[in-house]
Amino acid sequence: MNPAEFHELVVDETSLAIAVDDLKTPLDELPGWDSVYMLKLITAIEQRTGKPVSVSALLDARSLDDVRQAVAA
Repeated sequence: MNPAEFHELVVDETSLAIAVDDLKTPLDELPGWDSVYMLKLITAIEQRTGKPVSVSALLDARSLDDVRQAVAA
Protein backbone atom coordinates (compact mmCIF):
# COMPACT_ATOMS: atom_id res chain seq x y z
CA MET A 1 0.00 0.00 0.00
CA ASN A 2 1.52 3.32 -0.97
CA PRO A 3 1.52 6.31 1.44
CA ALA A 4 -1.49 7.98 -0.20
CA GLU A 5 -3.58 4.79 -0.04
CA PHE A 6 -2.55 4.14 3.54
CA HIS A 7 -3.34 7.75 4.49
CA GLU A 8 -6.82 7.38 3.03
CA LEU A 9 -7.36 4.19 5.03
CA VAL A 10 -6.16 5.85 8.25
CA VAL A 11 -8.43 8.87 7.78
CA ASP A 12 -11.42 6.66 6.87
CA GLU A 13 -10.94 4.46 9.94
CA THR A 14 -9.99 7.09 12.52
CA SER A 15 -11.56 10.32 11.22
CA LEU A 16 -8.34 12.08 12.22
CA ALA A 17 -7.58 15.23 10.24
CA ILE A 18 -4.03 14.36 9.21
CA ALA A 19 -1.99 14.90 6.06
CA VAL A 20 0.09 12.31 4.22
CA ASP A 21 3.21 13.91 5.74
CA ASP A 22 1.79 13.20 9.21
CA LEU A 23 2.28 9.48 8.61
CA LYS A 24 5.90 10.03 9.69
CA THR A 25 4.94 11.86 12.89
CA PRO A 26 5.55 9.81 16.05
CA LEU A 27 2.28 8.25 17.22
CA ASP A 28 2.51 9.90 20.63
CA GLU A 29 2.68 13.31 18.91
CA LEU A 30 -0.32 12.82 16.61
CA PRO A 31 -3.19 15.00 17.83
CA GLY A 32 -6.12 12.82 18.82
CA TRP A 33 -4.28 9.49 18.40
CA ASP A 34 -5.57 6.74 20.65
CA SER A 35 -4.36 3.15 20.89
CA VAL A 36 -7.88 1.97 20.02
CA TYR A 37 -7.24 3.43 16.56
CA MET A 38 -4.42 0.91 16.10
CA LEU A 39 -6.88 -1.94 16.61
CA LYS A 40 -9.31 -0.40 14.13
CA LEU A 41 -6.49 0.11 11.67
CA ILE A 42 -5.23 -3.47 11.98
CA THR A 43 -8.74 -4.79 11.37
CA ALA A 44 -9.19 -2.54 8.33
CA ILE A 45 -5.81 -3.59 6.89
CA GLU A 46 -6.68 -7.26 7.33
CA GLN A 47 -10.04 -6.74 5.62
CA ARG A 48 -8.47 -4.81 2.76
CA THR A 49 -5.57 -7.18 2.14
CA GLY A 50 -7.23 -10.44 3.11
CA LYS A 51 -4.14 -11.32 5.15
CA PRO A 52 -3.60 -11.33 8.90
CA VAL A 53 -1.41 -8.60 10.36
CA SER A 54 1.35 -9.72 12.70
CA VAL A 55 0.80 -7.64 15.82
CA SER A 56 4.34 -8.42 16.94
CA ALA A 57 5.62 -6.71 13.79
CA LEU A 58 3.79 -3.55 14.85
CA LEU A 59 5.08 -3.40 18.41
CA ASP A 60 8.14 -1.41 17.34
CA ALA A 61 6.14 0.98 15.14
CA ARG A 62 6.76 4.57 16.17
CA SER A 63 4.69 6.19 13.41
CA LEU A 64 1.89 5.32 11.04
CA ASP A 65 4.46 5.04 8.27
CA ASP A 66 6.25 2.40 10.35
CA VAL A 67 2.92 0.54 10.51
CA ARG A 68 2.52 0.84 6.74
CA GLN A 69 6.01 -0.51 6.12
CA ALA A 70 5.58 -3.37 8.60
CA VAL A 71 2.38 -4.44 6.88
CA ALA A 72 4.06 -4.27 3.47
CA ALA A 73 6.95 -6.49 4.59
